[in-house]
Amino acid sequence: MSQDATIANPPIGILSAQLRILSLRFTERDLVGLGPRHLVYGLLVSWAVGIGRYWDHPHPYLLQSLGLGSLAVMSGLVLLLYVLLLPLRPERWSLSHLFTFVSLTALPALLYAIPVERFMPLDAAREVNLWFLAVVALWRVLMLGRYLGKWTDLSGALLGASLLLPLSLVVVALTVLNLEQAVFDVMSGLREDGTAGDTAYQFLFLLSAASFLASPILALIYGFAFWSRHQKRRESAQQDAADRPPTARFN
Repeated sequence: MSQDATIANPPIGILSAQLRILSLRFTERDLVGLGPRHLVYGLLVSWAVGIGRYWDHPHPYLLQSLGLGSLAVMSGLVLLLYVLLLPLRPERWSLSHLFTFVSLTALPALLYAIPVERFMPLDAAREVNLWFLAVVALWRVLMLGRYLGKWTDLSGALLGASLLLPLSLVVVALTVLNLEQAVFDVMSGLREDGTAGDTAYQFLFLLSAASFLASPILALIYGFAFWSRHQKRRESAQQDAADRPPTARFN
């Protein structure tokens, strides 16, 4: 970014950026002000959230206990989103900027660290954890959707497909890999002693099934959008070539 652009759009404070993103009030100007210090802060928050997510889990993997599992999932989502949208050539599409923003959406997942099963009946804890999952998932999708709308030139059905297709693939992958360890046990009825997360796991399984069914439709929308944008760029390039003076075409 040039010095003039930096003066016109000074870096936004870390806490200010966090609050504006969480409240869905961030603007293009706020996004321009994101930088390396926001990324460092976001990674620290994501790491802490990852530890909190599994601190009371009965049988966590080592990477989950260390908070590295959440960082790995976040990194996978960012890379998938970046690669899938790259062929569309969105304006200002940057891996580092996308990574910075996504890391700043991690804070709501601290709700998962609340051990609700320790101070309420198991059935109530299951319902609360389900609401936690739904609220956090919807909140982060809304933040990411607003980011794509404010930071890129994607809009309408293309923006929706660009947002939901990678998220659907991630949900399906997480369920297939069984990273939560309980999804298939719950659905197959093998668990006699339930946990507070069982209802949330069932919701994750149903969400995975819906994502699997929706993925082909989203892929078709994405494919049509890719072809349409490619055609427009080709026609624009041909028009520019036709508008150039004859002498300029041969130089």
